[in-house]
Amino acid sequence: MLCVTGAETSLGTLASRLDREAPLHEVRLDHLGSWGEGLWPLLERHAAHILLCCRPKREGGAYVGDETERLAALERGARLGVRWIDVEGDVPDAALDELPSARLVRSRHRFEARDDGGGVVTLARELSGLRGAVVKLAVAVDDASHLDALQQARAAIDGDAVFIGMGPAGLLSRARYPCFGSAWTYVAASRDAATAPGQLAWEAAMHQGLPAAASAPFAALVGGPQVLGSPGPRIYPPLFARRGIVARSYLPVVTTDLARALPLLRAVGAVGLSVTMPLKSHAAELGQGDAVVLALGAANSMRRSAEGWQATNTDVAGVELPLREHVNDGERLLVLGAGGAAAAAVEAGRRLGLAVALSSRRREAATSLASRFEGVETIAWDDRGAWKGEVLINATPVAGTQATPWPDVALPAKVVFDLALGRSPALALRGQAHAAGAHFLPPEAMWRAQGAAQVGWFFDLALQPEDLGDTDEVLMAPKRG
Repeated sequence: MLCVTGAETSLGTLASRLDREAPLHEVRLDHLGSWGEGLWPLLERHAAHILLCCRPKREGGAYVGDETERLAALERGARLGVRWIDVEGDVPDAALDELPSARLVRSRHRFEARDDGGGVVTLARELSGLRGAVVKLAVAVDDASHLDALQQARAAIDGDAVFIGMGPAGLLSRARYPCFGSAWTYVAASRDAATAPGQLAWEAAMHQGLPAAASAPFAALVGGPQVLGSPGPRIYPPLFARRGIVARSYLPVVTTDLARALPLLRAVGAVGLSVTMPLKSHAAELGQGDAVVLALGAANSMRRSAEGWQATNTDVAGVELPLREHVNDGERLLVLGAGGAAAAAVEAGRRLGLAVALSSRRREAATSLASRFEGVETIAWDDRGAWKGEVLINATPVAGTQATPWPDVALPAKVVFDLALGRSPALALRGQAHAAGAHFLPPEAMWRAQGAAQVGWFFDLALQPEDLGDTDEVLMAPKRG
């Protein structure tokens, strides 16, 4: 069940939101400018769908007035028949005699992120011992793997509950709320109306297929905070729907501890994982890797099987597929960079029969990477402008309207492939390519190709880049903060 919430400061905007059909609406009295007589008829009209709350500042709300008046307002709402009344766990039971226990939510919010499973269990048990019908516990988390504490807490108490991990790393607890034993999850009426850190907006929840998708299999993008700006969560759910894929959602999961996160992800229904930095080498170690993973020492994809997690690396396909029609066997390729994308580009070049060279600012990293592949030479970074060949791949993060990884000399290549999918289009490198008469492949080509290969591998489907639909607007949009 979805509970729509907002931080309305006027009755007019609150009334507009309450007219939206939803199983439950949280009304935050602490944000309203006044509790005039117009408020109470509005609450009575929508009483069956209202969760009434007046959150004090000590619990992260906006109320700073008299405690007696605050509780009196909640009592008045209860007499009007509102479905639920949320009261903080630090309010003594004796002060709540006028509130019906069967409609009482007892809540606690902890805004400091800690990795203390035992502490979370203790908080849940304390709340469950109070007068009320539902336990609501919201704790800040800075790593999704720490959400296992919420599952431990849920197992430690009986009765109805709502368990929330606050902050971007807590998204799984909100989008997969039945898997955490929660009776409902909170979604903001709009992106600007969130009442707690990390809250999903209504539009985003609908895009991810909630509430039906909350219990269905799903796929996830796992990695550092950059996953929050990835285009995947906007592109893949519609693809799943179009192709009748069993998964309903594609969720960003912020974690740096893949080993701890994997059991949690399995428990909450993940069937496929896109893995990004800094976890690709960990994925190769933790999963059952194929030949591509063994060659690169890194995996960007994992899928659940009866035996555990399998691993592969579709970044290679992301480079190989767009490049294939533009190159010939034996042509020379220069890869700029020495990270994971560069390794994928080197392997793709070898698969296409190209003579591969590598250049990076980090000379030792380039030498180390080249040593893993037979026949790959290295070129000093300062000498890259003297290289002569047919294919250039930028696998550094340098991109933009001004920045370019190529020096101010003519490009000798006939094909230039930029892998740096960034906030701004690679206009500088694109301009250098066009000036040299070279064919330019943008980073979106790599993203689409690897995405199709990855999703196809997750679900044993033959997908082509065009199956992802019209992705240009999403891929070129500024990243969200």
